[in-house]
Amino acid sequence: IDPPVAYAPALATVSAAMGKSYYVSNGSNHPPAPGNLFVLVSAPSSSGKGVTCGSILKPLKKWDQELDEAYLSLD
Repeated sequence: IDPPVAYAPALATVSAAMGKSYYVSNGSNHPPAPGNLFVLVSAPSSSGKGVTCGSILKPLKKWDQELDEAYLSLD
């Protein structure tokens, strides 16, 4: 697997996990903004995109599922 194919979804996952917890400023007069990244991974078929993204997102999806289950059990 080409390393950028793994790096891009890893960075996007970290960005999504950060949410609005961290803000960045570029030094201008504009207010700080959330550190959002928008990533597009483009590679030929069977180059490992799906496997890599699935492996990277697995812990985040598990955590999200646990939050959903905890919320649904509040009733």
